[in-house]
Amino acid sequence: MQFTCPCMLRKSPRRYLAGSRWTILITNMNGESMTGTSRVEKVARATLKDVALQANVSIKTVSNVVHARTSRVSPATRERILQAIADLDYRPNIAARQLRNAEVGIIALAIPTLANPYFATIANLIVDAGTRQKRIVLVDHTNGLREQELMTVRGLRPDVVDGIIFDPQTLSEDDICGISSSLPVVLIGERLLHANFDHVLIDNEEAALQATTYLLGLGRRRIAAIGVVESGASMAPQYRYRGYGRALAAAGIGLDAKLTVPANSGKFVRADGAEAMKALIDRGPLPDAIFCFNDLMAIGAMRTAQSLGIRIPDDIAFIGIDDIEEGRYSTPSLSTIAPDKWKLANLAVDLLIQRIESRRHEDPSVHYVPFDLIARESTGTLT
Repeated sequence: MQFTCPCMLRKSPRRYLAGSRWTILITNMNGESMTGTSRVEKVARATLKDVALQANVSIKTVSNVVHARTSRVSPATRERILQAIADLDYRPNIAARQLRNAEVGIIALAIPTLANPYFATIANLIVDAGTRQKRIVLVDHTNGLREQELMTVRGLRPDVVDGIIFDPQTLSEDDICGISSSLPVVLIGERLLHANFDHVLIDNEEAALQATTYLLGLGRRRIAAIGVVESGASMAPQYRYRGYGRALAAAGIGLDAKLTVPANSGKFVRADGAEAMKALIDRGPLPDAIFCFNDLMAIGAMRTAQSLGIRIPDDIAFIGIDDIEEGRYSTPSLSTIAPDKWKLANLAVDLLIQRIESRRHEDPSVHYVPFDLIARESTGTLT
């Protein structure tokens, strides 16, 4: 049976499950229900997604209203969501919520790669922090690809894990809202910095500013940058480029396109640094210092420079970011910005468990962990 007269339809027909197929229950202006099936066996419960579509907002915004986290929701939006909840007769699934309270003792960690020593160290520290709090940590590396990040998000359920620590490279806030309505989420890294999730990271712009300022303080003036990106999934290089530019501007030095080189593979690995160093040499004249946007690229760039007879730090000083172990034992040893990785990992785990155990009720917030500048042989001074 079909009903085509618009005047007979409510704004949002309620969905019912008849046998094994969906049908539409339509109510006329007299409040009488009409349906094209002879019997209805089970009402299909309205979901957060239904409410979000009805109110024209994100699932996360609906979840915030349902759970009384409304400090970031305007009164008009809140009223629209409440009206949609009433229209759809949305009711939280109490049984699922009770099941949710039965923790499984497992948390998930999703990071871009384990091949990069920085991410491998973060993963190890998070596993250690979880173990100290009697939690098993499942680790997934997504390669920074949207399809793999979506697979990770869609595969997580409250009966599998209690929560997730996530370093997304491509996903939007709405993508993650699909799990955050049922699972606590803590983000690490720079993406979705202003989204409504607890977030733990270092201030990459300030770190880059200090690294470049340090090189300027050594009397270097032609300072190149390796790893520059104008846009893309990874936000860290963009923040680091801003800090680099701010430091030069403060010293009265303008940006020079000949001194900025991207990471061609987009993976920010040693080979990217080596290729970038060759490009700088081909462009000429040589810089007198190079700020590499991570330690791996710095190590690749130094290897190429040395193979061509360039003296480090006499001809070119190098500094990176991450303080990976390899940089401590390279020749020369690499000056770097060292994030407090232990604090980042432990704070992320603490915040997540507080959410899991309902001990943290404040609105989500951003937490910056400290970093240190460690001077080694590649800049000619030691700390």
